[in-house]
Amino acid sequence: MKRSVRVKPINAPRKRRRFVAAYHSPERVTFVQSLPCRNCAETPSENAHVGGGGMGIKGPYTAIVPLCGSCHRQLHTIGRDSFEAMTELDLDHEAALTEKWWQMQQEAA
Repeated sequence: MKRSVRVKPINAPRKRRRFVAAYHSPERVTFVQSLPCRNCAETPSENAHVGGGGMGIKGPYTAIVPLCGSCHRQLHTIGRDSFEAMTELDLDHEAALTEKWWQMQQEAA
């Protein structure tokens, strides 16, 4: 079956800019994945964005908290307010700590 609409090619520069804005670098993604989940201490962790960037756009890399896959899904399922109330976590504070640890790791390298 032939497509009636042409598929747009990937805009590589825009894709790269969005990755840098959302994750900073592949090294930072790996660093966050190496941290234990801030809720249940499981590893490996995922880069859970807790600050919104608008419809369909991830928030900035400074608003990332390491959460295991289960906790990350739960955050998206029940919503941020309910997740914070249930886990007694301040996700903004946790994101600031994650950024601080990343900066310390970069200074030590």
